[in-house]
Amino acid sequence: MGPKQFQNKARREWWSIHIEAWQRSGASQVEYCGQHRYDEKTFMRWLKHLAGEEAARRLVAYEAELRCEKRRERKD
Repeated sequence: MGPKQFQNKARREWWSIHIEAWQRSGASQVEYCGQHRYDEKTFMRWLKHLAGEEAARRLVAYEAELRCEKRRERKD
């Protein structure tokens, strides 16, 4: 995927919508990509591009932490 892909307004909007939907879903990236048949690497590239690389890493870590907390709550 070249840099021109990231400049395409329609693609940027489309991926922005899906990244936001993934965040609201509470699913992991792997689960979300599997459900919607997206390539995980492409999803991550768009996430990094739209959110910034450091912000994307923090977001992924935060989402993982939330999922762990939900699992702990279910066990209790």
